[in-house]
Amino acid sequence: MTPLLKQSAPAKLLGGYWHNFSNAAGVVPLADIPDAYDVVNIAFAVPAPGSTSDIRLTLVDPISEIDFANGIRVLQKRGKKVLLSIGGADATVQLESREDTALFVTSVAGLVEKYGFDGIDIDFENQSLYLTEGDYNLLQPVSGVVINLITALRSLHSRFEPDFAVSLAPETFYVQQGFTGYGHYDPQADCRSGCALPVIAALRDILSWLWVQQYNSGPMKALDGNIYACGHREFHVAMADMLLRGFPVVSGAVRSFFDPIEPERLLIGIPACKEAGAGFLDAEAMQDVLDNIATGRGFGGVYRLQNFNGYPNLGGVMVWSINWDVHSGCVMSNRIRKYLDSARATRESLPILS
Repeated sequence: MTPLLKQSAPAKLLGGYWHNFSNAAGVVPLADIPDAYDVVNIAFAVPAPGSTSDIRLTLVDPISEIDFANGIRVLQKRGKKVLLSIGGADATVQLESREDTALFVTSVAGLVEKYGFDGIDIDFENQSLYLTEGDYNLLQPVSGVVINLITALRSLHSRFEPDFAVSLAPETFYVQQGFTGYGHYDPQADCRSGCALPVIAALRDILSWLWVQQYNSGPMKALDGNIYACGHREFHVAMADMLLRGFPVVSGAVRSFFDPIEPERLLIGIPACKEAGAGFLDAEAMQDVLDNIATGRGFGGVYRLQNFNGYPNLGGVMVWSINWDVHSGCVMSNRIRKYLDSARATRESLPILS
């Protein structure tokens, strides 16, 4: 076989959430965010009181609007992408009507224009998304909150394109759980099971990154038919493999298929430290996970990638949160950044064979 011209390996990204609320992790000035991060999600913009669609952004003391805006510009001058993340664990964002959708688009666009965000990130939790009875095919959604979200995100992308980023950060229950059962697959089912799948499928052409939250999760059934628990290396590998390989979705008698995500657009969502979320693995264990996904070489566990050769172009890692990472001494970001840079350098040194 003759080697082809060597192509540059895609960048390995480290994304993280900077949260605008004060907890034990403390407040981190935007300008002090570690340089290890490539993408910074400002979390969270939430609906105004009494609304589910009028999106507002409140800053935590002592950060003023001027300091915040200046911090965003500092990050952008350092080459970082700064996204506005909407939703979070304490918010319910529901677009039930055309009026809700229009208000969502207008209010989010106002924040993007005010602060100069490079894009938006969607972290809808709680009851924000759900599938109504009769919504069986992820490729042809009929649930209003799903259709309206798709419409809203397309509208925002069209308004700010071509470089406007759109990312999604759903929980595993809203994505991989669709493999076990989608929406109303039986009378007792939770109508949110797999509810993010039609959004991902409909936005593939404008989706910049997908970083499923592979933490704070219940056990999940994987492609090999086994069930894996959050907080183990195999869980991360199995959940990533579902997205990289694709999987069948069954709801009643209707069958559809969730097509694979391009590796470059997938980042593995992890906690920065034990305090940040359930299912924490240290940086060494996460390197085992990333090696396994990239090369197909295992670490002695049961799960085996469906693609035995692995996915060397995996996009990278997303961390919750930057605040917790800084609080814990930046151990996770420093080590994962070094690993991602090394992985890219290794990939670029290899000849591409035909």
